Amino acid sequence: MVQRTQPEQPVSVHSLAQRLRAAATVYLDDVPSPADDEMRDAGVLLDLLISRIRETDAADGAWLTWTAVTGAFPTSEEVRETLRQLELLPTHEAAIWLLRRGFPSERNSESHGLEMDVLVGAVVASVDYCARADHHTGIQRVARETLPRWRRDHEVHPVAWTDTGSIMRDLDALEADRVLRWNDQLHVGRVTPPGHVHRLVVPWRSNVVLIEVPLPQMSPALRGLAEHSGNEVTAVGYDAIPVVSASLRPYTEPDNYVQYLSVIKYASRISGISVSAAQEFRGFAQTLPSQGLRPPEVTEAFLPGEALHARVAAAPPDSRPIVLAVGSQEEHKNHLGLLFASEVLWREGLDFEIHLIGRAGWNAERLEARARALVRRGRHIRFRRGVSDQELWESYQKARFTVFASFHEGYGLPVAESLAYATPVITTCYGSTREIAEAGGCLLVDPRDDDSLIAAMRALLTDDALVERLRDEARSRPPRSWDAYASELWAQLCEPGQSR
Repeated sequence: MVQRTQPEQPVSVHSLAQRLRAAATVYLDDVPSPADDEMRDAGVLLDLLISRIRETDAADGAWLTWTAVTGAFPTSEEVRETLRQLELLPTHEAAIWLLRRGFPSERNSESHGLEMDVLVGAVVASVDYCARADHHTGIQRVARETLPRWRRDHEVHPVAWTDTGSIMRDLDALEADRVLRWNDQLHVGRVTPPGHVHRLVVPWRSNVVLIEVPLPQMSPALRGLAEHSGNEVTAVGYDAIPVVSASLRPYTEPDNYVQYLSVIKYASRISGISVSAAQEFRGFAQTLPSQGLRPPEVTEAFLPGEALHARVAAAPPDSRPIVLAVGSQEEHKNHLGLLFASEVLWREGLDFEIHLIGRAGWNAERLEARARALVRRGRHIRFRRGVSDQELWESYQKARFTVFASFHEGYGLPVAESLAYATPVITTCYGSTREIAEAGGCLLVDPRDDDSLIAAMRALLTDDALVERLRDEARSRPPRSWDAYASELWAQLCEPGQSR
C-alpha cells in the first residue's frame, strides 16, 4: 500500500524546475534562459505558464502546467478547478495555490521527485500490465506481438504507469524485455535492475494508444488526459463482457469497466479485435451524442492465428486422444460444460483425456472441485498452468481437437491458434468465434446446450474421416499473420487523423 506523505513536506525544487522547463519549452513562445537559482527559475517559469493559460483560457495548458507542478496527471475536475482558480486569483496567489497542489500526497508520492520528458507528436503506447507481469494470455499476447512490430517499422514509445496510476513513466530494462522481446524469453528469472531512476513521460500533441485495458486506478488520470490535454486517445477494443455478460464476471468488474468507459468516451478511434467486438463498442459510441460528445470512429482489425514455431511430432496414434481447452479458467469460458460433456462420453466408454491450459481465474474453485471429483473416478484430467509458448504450440499439435465453447468472447485467440496448426476446434456458434469458424476447420455448438457440445465431441472422438476433413479445411484457411495485424492496426489507430 502506498503510504501517504505529509503535505507539509516541500516538493523537490530541482525536479520541479526541470519539469516546468520541459513544459515551458513546448508551451511558451519565448522560454527564458535558466536562472542560477533553481527556485527562482521555477518561479519565473510558473508565472509565465500561468500568464499564458490566462491569455488563452486553454485547458491543455492547465493540464500540462498541473502535471509539471505536481508530477501527476490531473483529473478532469482538477483541470476545471485550475482554470477557475487562475481566472480568480492574482498570478502570485495562483502560483502558490498550484505549488500547494504539488506537495507530496498519496497520488504523487512516488513521482513528485522525478524529472519528466515531454514527447511531442509521438505515438505513446500504454502497456503497464505487460511491462510489470509475466501473465501472458489474450490481451498480453496481442500487445507483445504488436509492439515489437510497431517498434521495428515506426517510432513508438511504450510506457508504464506509477503504482498509484497517476502518471506515465518510462520502462526499465526488464520491463522493456517483457514488452518488446517476450519471445526471446529474456525476462525469465530476472528481477528489476537496481539503480534505474524512472523518468515521467508526458505526451503533448501526441497519440496515446491504449493497447491493453488500463487498470481502474489509471482511469481518473486518463480521463483528464483524454478530455483536456489535447492529445488523441485511441484504443484496441477487446470486448464489453463485464457489462454485457456481467452475471458471468466478478461483482466488482462492471464498476471497474465503467471507469474504463469513462475514458473511452473521449477516444477518437477504436479498433475492435473482431466484428462482434466492434459492434459492442459502436453500440456504446451511439450513446455519446446525447451527452454532447462526438463518438469515436470504430473499425475492426481481425486478430491472426499464426503458427509461430516449428512443428513437432504428433502424438502416437495408439495413445489416448487429447482434448485440449486453452484459456483462463473463468466462468464465461464454460469449462464446467466441457467437464459435463466429457463425463457423459466417458460413461459411454470413450477413452480420452482433457488438458486444461490457462491460469486459474475468478471462481475457478468450482471447476477444480469438479475436476478432482472426476479424477477420483479414474477420469483423465490435467490442469497445466504457467506453460511456455513452446509448450502451448506443441499441445495444439498433439491434440486431437480443441474445445472453446465460451459463452461470450471478444475474439477467441485459442480458436485461431489451434486452426493455424490444423487442429480442429469445437467452438461457439455465435459472436466472434463464429466469425473465425466461417473459414473452416470447426464444428459449431451452442454453449448453452449440453447436448450440442456432447454430440460434437462424440463426433470428433469417433469419426477419423471428419477429423481429417476439418484438418484439411484448417490447412486451406487464408493466412493471417501478426505482421499483417500490426500493420492494419497501426493504419487504423496511429496514422495521422483528426485529433480531439
